[in-house]
Amino acid sequence: MEVTRLVETIKLSLYAVLILALLQPNVAISSEEAKQAKLKETFVHVLEFEENGEPEKIIALLQPMAEDYPNDAYIPFWLFDSYSALGHFEQAEQWLAKAIERSEKLDGSMWALFYLLSGNAEALYAVLEDYRSRETDYSAGVYTQLGITASASGKYEAAKYFFDKSKALTDEPFLNLHYAHALRELGHEQQAAMIIQQREEEMRKLLAEKPEDQHANFVMAELSALAGDGESAAAYLHKAIGVRQPYYVYWSISEASLGDNLWSKVRQQPSMQKFLAEKRKQMLASRAKLAE
Repeated sequence: MEVTRLVETIKLSLYAVLILALLQPNVAISSEEAKQAKLKETFVHVLEFEENGEPEKIIALLQPMAEDYPNDAYIPFWLFDSYSALGHFEQAEQWLAKAIERSEKLDGSMWALFYLLSGNAEALYAVLEDYRSRETDYSAGVYTQLGITASASGKYEAAKYFFDKSKALTDEPFLNLHYAHALRELGHEQQAAMIIQQREEEMRKLLAEKPEDQHANFVMAELSALAGDGESAAAYLHKAIGVRQPYYVYWSISEASLGDNLWSKVRQQPSMQKFLAEKRKQMLASRAKLAE
């Protein structure tokens, strides 16, 4: 499935790989069967908390276990995500470093996502330039992640470079909306319009069959944002996210100093401001619970 935002890239692809691997009965998470069973049981609760939008509960559950599983990559990865959700970026940075160190599935390009969310423009641009200068070939997924980050931060030429690299590695139609946004900003209006039109046709067909489909509603929010329709973008975001995964949207649209340029035309819309206020209230409530 194509991903159109960084959060979808991470949660729907990387998370899926990590969690499916974790729950396979033949995968050895620990040399001790008892510890393996405990870890599997723990992640059942982690997934429940993630679904309910409760990162503070994930932190409370996993952080005490980190020392008991010093080689495990799943614990620090979820702690990175949960601390990022609450805007505790210093702690998030520490856990991301540990997760990348422990897992071959986590590429260093993930630092670009972290620097985007935490507002560190200098570090983000350094990561993008570093990957552009490397002679090593990476997967389509890595290039797409870098392309989304570059487009979100306004580095459209770099975004096109990464997206073109990703596009060359797949036979599927490349309809990423951050790609369309970058192309449009670079003056490639016709190519961008074709991507937007095809993507909208796909999503409207899907919504006709499944009106509550989370992914389709999220993509429709992106399409509305590209059209400058803040009211529709907020309405689709409500359907797509609800309680689950509210934080990335909050940071990327509102608080992060780099923001996400895909949403630049809808940030000041009253309906979007109301949506962001609700998400800020939810985030602060989670912070307060963590501090108890």
